[in-house]
Amino acid sequence: MEETRSRENMKGLTLQASDQEGSPKAILGNPSKELEVLAINRNAIGRRLSLRIENLTIKRYDDALNILERVTNSLFYQIDLNINIPLSLARQRHYRRLENVQRSIESPEFKFPESEYDRAPIELYWYVRSASGMPLLQYLAFYQTIEFYFPAYSQAESRRKIKNILKDPSFSPNRDVDIGKVLTALRLGGGYGFGDERSQLKATLLECVNQDQLRSFLTLSEERKEFFASKTKGLTEHKLSLNNQSADLRNEVSERIYDIRCKIVHTKNNASEGEVELLLPFSIESDLLYFDIELIQFIARQVLIAASSPIRI
Repeated sequence: MEETRSRENMKGLTLQASDQEGSPKAILGNPSKELEVLAINRNAIGRRLSLRIENLTIKRYDDALNILERVTNSLFYQIDLNINIPLSLARQRHYRRLENVQRSIESPEFKFPESEYDRAPIELYWYVRSASGMPLLQYLAFYQTIEFYFPAYSQAESRRKIKNILKDPSFSPNRDVDIGKVLTALRLGGGYGFGDERSQLKATLLECVNQDQLRSFLTLSEERKEFFASKTKGLTEHKLSLNNQSADLRNEVSERIYDIRCKIVHTKNNASEGEVELLLPFSIESDLLYFDIELIQFIARQVLIAASSPIRI
């Protein structure tokens, strides 16, 4: 109720840049009839405020959007600091979901559960499934679902590598070069896994994802195939070799996933890189994530299935 009254008090708020006549003016108030017609969600329009900016000469849409975002970011932050009410622009997202093309026309047959899943990753999975319209959050939550299993599957790969080194008849524990091979196979990184984060992601995909199923998923529609086979400026430079039947797409997919993840959390892929390109919540690039969200969701599902165990009741 307190927040509702505070919102009501903001209606009719008029702010002018200066005392000079004709200076820019911002008016916070009830939506106009024109805005009600154009509203994204007309059912919620009565609960919303509108912002009108006057006394500006703007000719281009991009300039208008830029000014609107800068003014609202400043004004809304001021409001949040003073009366603790977060406001944001209502946005028309171009976010699409193409999951329907994956579903069978026939009704599925359900059976009593035979498998159970680790609590932390399955809760992350359900959390992201309820977070529609927030592409960056969705992507990171699916990534964290996969990341939960990095230690297990990176260790499995390292165990195989070390076994092969030790089985070599020429291996000698007294030779520094051979010991170096073992240390290289380990390549201890952060956390509890073996290797750096990129290599742990790749190891997890190699362990859990079937190559043929992955290729089928990526080529399920021409639109999806064309998207992944091309570079997407601002999103990622890692395109997939879908026309190369001998390519192991799991390696390429892991590189693409890791690249996008780094841009979302604003970290560098490696120490030699300069400034990392950022993916921002309301950017055009974030709206292009729909195919990549479907891809990382597919990967998360495969990892959950591979890591499941017989249910205990």
